[in-house]
Amino acid sequence: MIIIHHGSGVTQALAELEEGKTVLKNYSDLKTGQVKELVEVYSQVHPQKNPLLIAGPLDEANPSVLDVLLKRIEEPLEGCPELILWARDYGSVPETIQSRCGEKYHYQPQGSHPLYSKAESLYISIREGNLVDLCSTLRSVGAEDYRAILEAYTEV
Repeated sequence: MIIIHHGSGVTQALAELEEGKTVLKNYSDLKTGQVKELVEVYSQVHPQKNPLLIAGPLDEANPSVLDVLLKRIEEPLEGCPELILWARDYGSVPETIQSRCGEKYHYQPQGSHPLYSKAESLYISIREGNLVDLCSTLRSVGAEDYRAILEAYTEV
């Protein structure tokens, strides 16, 4: 079964899925010509070890163009390359494609706030009742960063 990979961490996941495989082609502009070429290449047996085709973002392609893919993804040929389909927004992928594929969400955690370590020090100082460390931490934060330290504090 072909899987549609999607979510905020999809680009990082694609890089991991490529490891150890021979990428034959990455179709990133899914217009009529490229989708027809994708179907043609996907319909062939390739001599490379672990051949791979990547196509996406499906959510940005014209749904009528993607109809060309339907028959081929329903009945992949023996020995054809692995096909990875991807989208940023799974809900925008046409239902005709969704119904013929599995789906896997790739999460990418948000990076921590730039003032996270100072906010963590602030929290520890308050929790332990250490007024010297509390004052020292607050003094190290500039007046322009007061709002930012409060935002970071809510992360802690």
